[in-house]
Amino acid sequence: MHLPTPGYLPAALHLLWEKHRINSLLVEGGAHLYRSFLAAGLVDEVVHFIAPFHLGAGISLAQEALPDGARLYLHELSRCGDDIRAVWRRKDHSKRMSIP
Repeated sequence: MHLPTPGYLPAALHLLWEKHRINSLLVEGGAHLYRSFLAAGLVDEVVHFIAPFHLGAGISLAQEALPDGARLYLHELSRCGDDIRAVWRRKDHSKRMSIP
């Protein structure tokens, strides 16, 4: 996925806040989209489900190093049926995006 400009995601989120007062967003996609949000410092929490089967090759989020500033820690690990649910949270909350 190629985004038009480096400031595209923060600008889009700011527009969501200004027009609709949306301050929380669920992002579903692939590794490229997730890495873009991480690189822009727009992630406070990652909820990752691990299933006991593989659906295809895909691209692993952990295949490469995380972008600078994307320091996460494992907050919670639990079972959800046959799946495993891992909740990762940002270590440095001072870098969280603030919306006026």
